[in-house]
Amino acid sequence: MMHEKEFKSALASLTALLLLAGCGAGSAPVPAETAAEYALVSFELAGFPAVSGGAVYDCAGGSGAAVWPEAGAPLDAPEGARATALASGGGDGVWTLDRYWDADGTEHAALCLHKIGGGCESFEPDWPGEVTDMCCSGGALWLACADGYVRCLGEGFELLLEYELGDVAGMGATESGVNLKYLDRGEVKFANLSPDGALTPGPAALTEDCVLQDALGGWLWTDGRGLVRDAGAGAGYVVIWAESGLVFSAASLWAAELGEGLYAVSDGSAAGVLRPASEADPEPPERVTLTLAHMDENSCIPTYIDEFNRSHSDIRVELLPEMTQEALVALMASDEAPDIIGFGYNSPESMAANGWLLDMYTLMGDFPREDFLLEPFETDGALYAVSPEYYVYTLVGLEADFGRSYVHPTEDYEGIGFNHFAGDEFLTYSIPLWIEQNRRGADCGFDSPEFTELLEMAGSMTKAESFSPETLSVYIMTNHMALINTEKERGLELWPVGFPGGSYISPIAAMGIHAATEEPEAAWEFIRWCVAERENFMFTLNLPALEEKFYELLHPHEDLDPEKVVIREDGTWDYEGRHYETVFSWEPSITERQADMMLGLVKSLDTVIYCDAELVDLIREDAGAFLAGERSLGDTAALLGDRLGTYLAEKYG
Repeated sequence: MMHEKEFKSALASLTALLLLAGCGAGSAPVPAETAAEYALVSFELAGFPAVSGGAVYDCAGGSGAAVWPEAGAPLDAPEGARATALASGGGDGVWTLDRYWDADGTEHAALCLHKIGGGCESFEPDWPGEVTDMCCSGGALWLACADGYVRCLGEGFELLLEYELGDVAGMGATESGVNLKYLDRGEVKFANLSPDGALTPGPAALTEDCVLQDALGGWLWTDGRGLVRDAGAGAGYVVIWAESGLVFSAASLWAAELGEGLYAVSDGSAAGVLRPASEADPEPPERVTLTLAHMDENSCIPTYIDEFNRSHSDIRVELLPEMTQEALVALMASDEAPDIIGFGYNSPESMAANGWLLDMYTLMGDFPREDFLLEPFETDGALYAVSPEYYVYTLVGLEADFGRSYVHPTEDYEGIGFNHFAGDEFLTYSIPLWIEQNRRGADCGFDSPEFTELLEMAGSMTKAESFSPETLSVYIMTNHMALINTEKERGLELWPVGFPGGSYISPIAAMGIHAATEEPEAAWEFIRWCVAERENFMFTLNLPALEEKFYELLHPHEDLDPEKVVIREDGTWDYEGRHYETVFSWEPSITERQADMMLGLVKSLDTVIYCDAELVDLIREDAGAFLAGERSLGDTAALLGDRLGTYLAEKYG
């Protein structure tokens, strides 16, 4: 909606609006005005970064070597050890968690101090629970362990402190003790744990999306916008990425304070040392900045934004704090409306009816619509929302019983038992499909024989005590390999037979564009990239990309030179100097039948069902009495049909 130089003050007022609407985290906002412009002095990383004595080391291949302020010779490492991502530093050297295998092939994990002056020391813990994170503070090594304990080790590996905290989600070094992010009865909390065992709450500005980093004192963390420092006088941004022309992935970002205003950073793609910008540095490139508001905490959208921002120099997407549906509706109707809306699992229909959403078909130009599964998302021929990834809801049975059809009438299910679910669950999946396929509204055919047949089918179901190949199962497919893997596990030839009416799409990251955005082309570029260019690991709308995936599974490693492939004893492999952790095989991992089955299923999908908790509750409430034998089929059909018609008329008109 605006360029970055205009964006700073607008975002501050927008954040305040969101907090007043009750949609942000309970923490105080960090003032953007504290940020300064920074420049990045880049260096190359082959492994994982660590800091020791003000220098940055690259921990790769079981060892470490200085990469800043100048390159250095590799530090000593135990023979045969391989450093993992859990690496931290202290003034005496670099700590790593190393993996190695003994003569019997047993895997071991050991803590190793690679000394700057030469030599190394190793220690293999004997307590239960693997080390999941670590950092070095005040000459002591702090460890978060899978058994729920935080442990502190001295220079001789003696145990100085053992503190039971539960699930540690992050840690960062400081001048005294360790800063922690952890879960307490499902709630995210922050605290400093001192060497004497005192637990002190962290700053109020910390939010759930913060990633703790290593500080020389106080607290240091990163969020989606930048690097934040709190030395005791209140939190402030050291740097806001966008204002300095920097792009980092928030999810994978590592940072460490070096002193004198310098910070080491790496996100697996870019790495370097941040220093205050000077007049000699070039001006950051101007970008169009878009805002995106969303509701679902489990959405893929933050990942989309990270990847998009890293791959685009002219557009930047800013994610607003997660909010409730009520807060989003209020925001959509305000002067601070976002450019892009993330609906997640929720229907965009009411927002489209209010005129708040742009028909994305008007922005597509020569975009090859026929190559993408877009029609199921249409509303009266317009495309107001689309989900780059999605689940597929279906019933699965034996191919021998149902043949290779994706749609069946109710009579085809007669005499077939059901696994893992009973009639009420069947209705919660099938009635929303019925409604969507028979026009939303009061006149939806609830008095038809077909609707009564759905109820009758649900009433005849018996829940199988255990899985049987002769019974149907509700199947929620998360990706194109899910059903294929089930076939392999059970040695069966299955088929997605669908509910009465077929299978359907359940969106997990539906998005649309606000009709009032000042940058519609930029907003469409973001959504287009998510749909057409990003590699989506769940079901994708990109049909040529899906076909290519299946071709690669049927013709694995077709592009490799067999003479250059080196297969290791554990099945992993090397090619042209690069190691791959997957098990190598020249054999196809799927059959032609399985590829045809899944491609046919995706191409058969013509309906999108958004989550509607009120609708599900209504169905379960009214169908419950019938399924318990307390109400007749005819009375249930009449009562449920009437209530559904009223609900839909009130909600959608």
